[in-house]
Amino acid sequence: MTTQCAACGTDDVVEEPVTCVARKLQGRTFDFVICKACGFIANPTNLHNYLDAGFGTASRPESSTRTGDGITPRREYRIAEMGVDILGRLGGDRPADVLVFGSGLSHDHVLMKQRLPVGRVALSDMANFQETDDFVPLAARDQQFDLVIASEVVEHFTSLDEDFENLFSKVNAGGLVVASTNIHDGTPLQRLLYPFLSGHTAYYTGRSLQAICRRFGLRVDFRTPAAALGEPGPRKRYLLFYRDPAVGECISQYFADHHLAPSE
Repeated sequence: MTTQCAACGTDDVVEEPVTCVARKLQGRTFDFVICKACGFIANPTNLHNYLDAGFGTASRPESSTRTGDGITPRREYRIAEMGVDILGRLGGDRPADVLVFGSGLSHDHVLMKQRLPVGRVALSDMANFQETDDFVPLAARDQQFDLVIASEVVEHFTSLDEDFENLFSKVNAGGLVVASTNIHDGTPLQRLLYPFLSGHTAYYTGRSLQAICRRFGLRVDFRTPAAALGEPGPRKRYLLFYRDPAVGECISQYFADHHLAPSE
């Protein structure tokens, strides 16, 4: 039995078996660890070793409406487009250096280089799946970027302190991290697909992410992407992490001009 919440540290947690009733995963059952204080939901046995198993057909760019094929801009490109705009509001002439964290097989980075006013565009993942020349190992601590993009990554974290420290270590003090994931809104777990999908070990609430940020000296802003109006559903959020209050003001300015965050 887990005695502490991995997000907020309280011992007010319960382990509860839940069986999915949603059609696509009906009958799948896990023992979830649920925090009664911040609402964080861990699914520690829902592991999937992507490095050993490789990527299945569903993850390949040609068969996914989210994963970039290098021809049509998808989610990571749209996040980069937004992030570059936000950071550009700080002023300065230097183009933003971008890191795609957990890039998998997405080729959106190709379009970022071609179409956006960026400097360096690097990839980071468990392995250099795309055999790119500009690859940053996950464990590297010697390189920092202005904009770090982590699309559908944080729900796979298994050790929140270690994994978030790894992610946040790659952004500079005046930079921005943008992650996309689903946020729990109180809908009964058994009615959802997201927490039951293979490899989804962490299901966050707003309070749990704020608790995590406090430990690392960051702030987090929650924004709704356009995709949330469609198939990804109403719980989809962009999480914008930053240290510098000036970046927070630029985020507010951006969303004064834009109703929704851009998405695929």
